[in-house]
Amino acid sequence: MAKRRRAKLYFAIVFICTLFFLSASYMDKVIYAALTGTVKVESKLNVRTGPGTNYSKLKHNGKDVKLPNKKKVTIVSEKDDWYYIKFTYDKSTLKGYVLSTYIVVNKSTPTAKPTATVKPTAKPTAKPTTKPTAKPTAKPTAKPTAKPTAKPTAKPTAKPKPLSEAEFKKKLQKEGFSETYIE
Repeated sequence: MAKRRRAKLYFAIVFICTLFFLSASYMDKVIYAALTGTVKVESKLNVRTGPGTNYSKLKHNGKDVKLPNKKKVTIVSEKDDWYYIKFTYDKSTLKGYVLSTYIVVNKSTPTAKPTATVKPTAKPTAKPTTKPTAKPTAKPTAKPTAKPTAKPTAKPTAKPKPLSEAEFKKKLQKEGFSETYIE
């Protein structure tokens, strides 16, 4: 019994540690549901390949990607003080990191445009052509013959008479209960 308890405890500790590790490794990644923002800078904003100035500048067609003031972006996630953004640049959709202080998050998020529902063009035409012809032929022939013959004979007995407090204490002592349970 002690081994089983120890095994359950070990499993619980491993499970909790695993959950803690997984949640801690993703704690710094906050996912946004299509938050949008606007670039707010005096000149142009450099876009980085990672969340920090130690990462290189994002390049497109051999040139550094720099976002102008009032450029609209979509915030994909956040890490530390950096936003991972998606934006259009030179007719291409790019993703990169910018310092969050240079992005003003829009108060109202635009709603998603509904997409067209595709209707099926062809209707199924194949139908079953044959019906099963075989029918079961065997029928059970024997019928059960034995019927129960005995009738229940026991009748309910009278309800037991409740014990007085003194009788109850004696019964508890007789069955081995200590006085601390009886008092």
